[in-house]
Amino acid sequence: MSPIRASVLLAAALLAAGCQIGGGNSVGSSGSSSSSNSSSRGTSSSVSCTNGECRIAVSGDPSGARLGVLGRSLRIETIEEGAVTVAVDGDSARIPAGAIQSVGGLSIRVVSASGGEARLEARRA
Repeated sequence: MSPIRASVLLAAALLAAGCQIGGGNSVGSSGSSSSSNSSSRGTSSSVSCTNGECRIAVSGDPSGARLGVLGRSLRIETIEEGAVTVAVDGDSARIPAGAIQSVGGLSIRVVSASGGEARLEARRA
């Protein structure tokens, strides 16, 4: 199977599961879904949602890492040692590792932020 055909089939499967592909990934709020995205800048991101709670992992240059999470547009602005700055639908906040903050209708917890890698959890606020 050609890589293009495999990509088209994967996109169709993700869309059928409630995911959107484009400027980022959008994962539905029920069931279990996951998706990933990478860019030419060395950014890698993944979103995995189960029953309204999403786990998000981002590494590399976060500029442009735009993910659809629970019907919201989440953008990773910066990853620092011990903190991540996120923007959700126009609302922005710097969240220290271990903290939970409501941003743009999502409750976001930064699990870890170190060495250009971040792990977050999100649910509706």
